[in-house]
Amino acid sequence: MLLAMRILSALMHGVFMSIATAIASDLVTPDKRSSAIAMMFTGLTVATITGVPLGTWIGQQFGWEMSFVAIAIIGLISFIGNWLVVPNDLNEYDQAPMVEQLKVFKNKSLMMIYLITALGYGGTFVVYTYLTTILTDVMHYSDNAVVILLIIYGVMVAIGNTLGGKLTNHQPTKVLVAIFTIQAMVLLFVGITVTHQFIGTIAVLLMGLFAFMNVPGLQLIVVLLQKESTKRRLILHQV
Repeated sequence: MLLAMRILSALMHGVFMSIATAIASDLVTPDKRSSAIAMMFTGLTVATITGVPLGTWIGQQFGWEMSFVAIAIIGLISFIGNWLVVPNDLNEYDQAPMVEQLKVFKNKSLMMIYLITALGYGGTFVVYTYLTTILTDVMHYSDNAVVILLIIYGVMVAIGNTLGGKLTNHQPTKVLVAIFTIQAMVLLFVGITVTHQFIGTIAVLLMGLFAFMNVPGLQLIVVLLQKESTKRRLILHQV
């Protein structure tokens, strides 16, 4: 049952993020769209970093069931907040049959953006998946130090995401080229310095800074390529 609920919640994640991105871009003027998207994703990035240790702590203190209760309560609060705060007069997008939606795959520009997103995220998340192991087994940090470093990493992610939104408000394509270039160099830097505790730590934190810096620009380009059917394009981009 838990596995089934996990799959169901995962299916809803992409739908929510795509709709939220479209709403965020509609709430502001065109020159602020990327910053609005960045602000929305800041919540996601911070939650990604802090949610796991917080959920673990709740489970250890009150039992694993309370972790799910806490998630349900936060979800209910978020639902009420969206219901009360998000305007009802936003732009609406026409519904389309499945055949029409599949035409998204014929757009070469969008397919390139999706490929760039997959490769860009893939490089960072491969390292992030083993980040705790790297910090403990390779850099020889204690468990308490790892928690602190992960919090700092989360702060760096939030800063990078916000900075990326501001930088990509204008000429997002050129800025994204620079961001991805630096990101590749940082990942190489991590690989070279991972056995050196101090320099390796700096490299890891730099990786956090650039990990989500590309998100607002990529989402903005998807929105700008064609406003029609934006929601389903964003759903695919989330995948």
